[in-house]
Amino acid sequence: MVMEKTDTLETVIETSLPPGVIRDFPDGIIAGRRIIRPIGEGGEGYTLLVEGINGEPETLAAKITTIAASLSGGSEAEKEARILKGLDHEDIPKYFDDTKLPGRLHAIFREYVPGLSIREELDSRL
Repeated sequence: MVMEKTDTLETVIETSLPPGVIRDFPDGIIAGRRIIRPIGEGGEGYTLLVEGINGEPETLAAKITTIAASLSGGSEAEKEARILKGLDHEDIPKYFDDTKLPGRLHAIFREYVPGLSIREELDSRL
């Protein structure tokens, strides 16, 4: 997959997107945003670095999860989005929006804060 050069990020060529991302978003676009690269993966889903493609100067983290029903009703992803909307603290990445996606997926878009992964942080201390 070849990504175009942008004003906010370096050109990324031959990204190593997880198979689920390629299957779920074969055109490299998610909810009107271009996928730049993966930044995390876990039991609930994966997180991608994305940027706006309609003149939006934003660079965001997109958490993609499967919609699973919660015991309190609704989905866990919707509950997480509701909680994030209400948080306003300088040390918590800002919530931008969220959306349901095809295939029982849900995306939550938050401010991207660059930094080391947990693995990189631990390796740097050895």
